[in-house]
Amino acid sequence: MGTLWGTLFSIAGNLGINDLVQTAVLAGVGAFVSFVVSYILKKFDK
Repeated sequence: MGTLWGTLFSIAGNLGINDLVQTAVLAGVGAFVSFVVSYILKKFDK
C-alpha cells in the first residue's frame, strides 16, 4: 500500500494544477457525453 501512495504522490508532484484541472474537466465531459449517448440509444431502442 505504501508503494502505491508513493507512486501516486510522485506522479502528482510532476503534474501541475492546470494538468489536474484539465484532466478533471475532460473526465467530466466524457462522462456527460457517455450518459447522453446512452440515454439517446435507449430512447431509440424502445
